[in-house]
Amino acid sequence: MALMENQDEFNWEVRDLAKIAFKRWWVPLPVTAICLLVAVTVMMFWTPVYTGTVRLLVSGTAKTDSPLYSPVPAGRMMSIALSHAEMIKSQDILQTVVVDLGLHKRKNELYFSAPKRWVLRGLDWGLDLYEQAGQFVMASILNLPPSEGRRKDIVMQAVEALEKRVVTEAVDKTDVLTVKVKDYDPEMAARIGNLMAQRYTVFVMKQQAADLATQYGPKHPLTMQLMEDIARQELHIVAGKPALALSTGVGTIKIVQTAHAATKPSQPKRRPILLVSLIGGLLGGVILMFILERFDPTFQGLESLRRGLPFPVIGVVPKKIWRKSGALKGNTHDRIDLDPFMGLAYQIDSLRRRAGAKILCLSAAEETRSTVRLAQMLALCLSRIEEERDPSKDGRVLLVEAQQSGSHFLQSRGDAKDGALIAVKSLEESAEPHAAVQRIDDHLSVAVLSKAGRSSSAISLGERKCRDFLRNASEKFGTVLIGGSGLSHRPDALMLNALCDSTIVIINDEMTRKKALAGLLAMLEINKITVLGAILNDQRHHLPGPLYRIF
Repeated sequence: MALMENQDEFNWEVRDLAKIAFKRWWVPLPVTAICLLVAVTVMMFWTPVYTGTVRLLVSGTAKTDSPLYSPVPAGRMMSIALSHAEMIKSQDILQTVVVDLGLHKRKNELYFSAPKRWVLRGLDWGLDLYEQAGQFVMASILNLPPSEGRRKDIVMQAVEALEKRVVTEAVDKTDVLTVKVKDYDPEMAARIGNLMAQRYTVFVMKQQAADLATQYGPKHPLTMQLMEDIARQELHIVAGKPALALSTGVGTIKIVQTAHAATKPSQPKRRPILLVSLIGGLLGGVILMFILERFDPTFQGLESLRRGLPFPVIGVVPKKIWRKSGALKGNTHDRIDLDPFMGLAYQIDSLRRRAGAKILCLSAAEETRSTVRLAQMLALCLSRIEEERDPSKDGRVLLVEAQQSGSHFLQSRGDAKDGALIAVKSLEESAEPHAAVQRIDDHLSVAVLSKAGRSSSAISLGERKCRDFLRNASEKFGTVLIGGSGLSHRPDALMLNALCDSTIVIINDEMTRKKALAGLLAMLEINKITVLGAILNDQRHHLPGPLYRIF
């Protein structure tokens, strides 16, 4: 009596996909919220970076007829621009810029957010503590002289850091060289870019002047013009002024665009990051929604149950019936709407009579409050059927509640005119079996199997006493129904099922795990217990009515 092998087939239809969407609509919400929270946290620790851009014109000719500065072939122009792109990032140029602007004295953590500063300070404190511990171990335990370590050159550290923030590239099919400098301060990014361009143009012009002086002498007009341009450029550098764009001169490198302070940070791009986080969270939530559905260990609806069970499904109890009938609100049995349960009761009565079974046991692999009340509702409906069949016969249905704390049915009824209903003796407490049976109305009686606080009353009573009680009950009553909150997890559940003529398995929609049901069915199969069928309890309809008809 094992579960069928095809119960996990991956054969979703459009209706199944729509059902999953309405059932697990909430899954994308926390996933999206987590993605947005992560994005906001990352941006909190991501210090804004501004970019200053300078453009240089690389020319292969000078204003002279000297063969030294003859036109360069177009094919070599790109290689010359790439050479300048690498040379402008040389450490000599960068070191001069660092010293001129005092970048080695600046504290970058002033630009960081407060959480980032705390984290970095904690990491620095941990590294310092680690170094101190290492020095202590070397001096005190290993008796080794403490290592002096290399003195950190803060200027070279600033140069290496600046080199990582400078990006140079030659514009394709042009003689233009672009220099981009990134910094936490937009003003400083522009100053660094302009100073790098000025220092490099001075460096190139000095090289040109030296070459011309060697060939034509220092009094050559072109040499003197270059020296004047160099002096003028150095005056701009000392005054802290950027060179004028499109300035004339005889040098082969000219500044065609100076850098200006950016108004918006180049990183992080907050809107794209938030948009990607939102879309990624929604897509991830949808994917997780289908993954959860695919690997859900419970039964999902009536079709899944029918494919997985080796016996028929007797009936279905929708979840909305419990809300409408008021059966879970503690109402008395005369105030509960039993009409929604009558169809299921007729089906059970028909199958019971056809199988010749009088004693039925309701077994749930995993019980809920509704499974406990379901036995009571079916007992009331079966008593009504017996009354319709033969009104002259009294007491035709007996409900045996196998639980540990008294009858839920009797406690919830709260009949003020019969106070004895609250103090019904259990079968274990009664000297005679019939003393444990309490009559509710003309066609329904209730018996409590367990003593309060006892976890396995059937074992303590003994199989013989339970069998005698059920045999006498089957002779006196037309139908004996065993149910209760403690049945499936009780040690004596197997004994109770074995003493019954047939068992009805109750499966809660989207709650009963397949492994738990497989264990229950294996137990019933080993002990050769007849299963009349299954009831799908708390069935949920996630699709609205119009959509259900469309799909």
